[in-house]
Amino acid sequence: MRKRIISLIFAAAIMFSAFVPAMAETTYNNDVSKSVVYIETGYYDDNGDMTGERGTGFFIGKTGENPQYLITNYHVVGNALEAGGVIYVAYSQNNYEPAYFVAGKYNGTLDIAVLRLNEPTEERKPLKLMIPNKDLVGSDVYALGFPVISDVLGNFSLFSESDLTVTKGTLSRLSTEASSGARMVQHSATISSGSSGGPLVTPEGYVVGVNTYSTEDASAYFSLSSEEVIDILSANNIAYSMAEDEDIDWVFIAIIAGAVVVIALIIILIVVFTRKKSKPQVSEPPAESERNERYGYAVSMSPQHAGRRVRIDSMPIIIGRESSCNLVFDRSTPGVSKQHCQLAFNAQSGVFVLTDLNSSYGTYLINGTRLNPNVPYRLQSGDSFYLGGAENTIRLETE
Repeated sequence: MRKRIISLIFAAAIMFSAFVPAMAETTYNNDVSKSVVYIETGYYDDNGDMTGERGTGFFIGKTGENPQYLITNYHVVGNALEAGGVIYVAYSQNNYEPAYFVAGKYNGTLDIAVLRLNEPTEERKPLKLMIPNKDLVGSDVYALGFPVISDVLGNFSLFSESDLTVTKGTLSRLSTEASSGARMVQHSATISSGSSGGPLVTPEGYVVGVNTYSTEDASAYFSLSSEEVIDILSANNIAYSMAEDEDIDWVFIAIIAGAVVVIALIIILIVVFTRKKSKPQVSEPPAESERNERYGYAVSMSPQHAGRRVRIDSMPIIIGRESSCNLVFDRSTPGVSKQHCQLAFNAQSGVFVLTDLNSSYGTYLINGTRLNPNVPYRLQSGDSFYLGGAENTIRLETE
């Protein structure tokens, strides 16, 4: 009997070790193509001739809902915006509609634009975002887009999802661009003109970057980190979904299931040889603090508030003198505008996003740096800023 039980445990361990790698194996998720679109602009140049740019975009939003917002590079739509031109999103050869600029940033490397349709569309599905981390370095990534070379070769409509180009590469480095402060993802998945604005995804189909540019010799390719996308979406109160929001980690479940099998067999062995009954162990319920969600707080250090704390959850708060603001200063407070600034909090990354709302006297970091109007700035718990003057200081905390 003893040999039989030991043999059974050994066989279970072999099966478990073979089962987990099989579950962990991943391949490219073809459903990603159902979220990517071709973008084309049109405007009159200085000579009065009609011209335009091409690019790629992808939809974001809440899982299970028809999306209305999409992401691309600012340089794809920037010239059209400046010239008062038009932007079109194409689903197929004869199926397209206009899109409108909502928010964006461009300063060389930091190159991002958020577009909006008139109504949510049934033609595409939203993708989920994932913040890239060092654990992804060395793993496979896929770049999707509609490169111009496809049009040059002919026999391509360049509009439908079946014309989408997918290139595979390796994520080699996470970096921050020195001059702009843009967070970048370096990889070897080929991108070219026309692919700009397309998503860089993991094998599971999670967006870790927005395809942006390559080196002159095409030896390396760079995508804007999804963290930059998350910041601008949070600052503008635009809904999006994260990879960890709803997905089941099947690898983890496989490991737990295998561990349960092994533990069960060990218990059988103990029962057989000791003839003693063991009382089942009951796991303690998680502590209350572990079940609580993570929130950000704005703590006013102004004498008129006496340390008042305002919680920031999924919706940004507005700070100013208007009664409709979430943190209201007295109407007579010098240096504070009616709607002075907006403050958002990303529970996943623990990052605060502060945006000056074109205030009269300015919003300042604690070191005296004045924020540019309508440009989101990332802050951490423990940081402080002030409105107009240092007497209107606000401290950031998490809990």
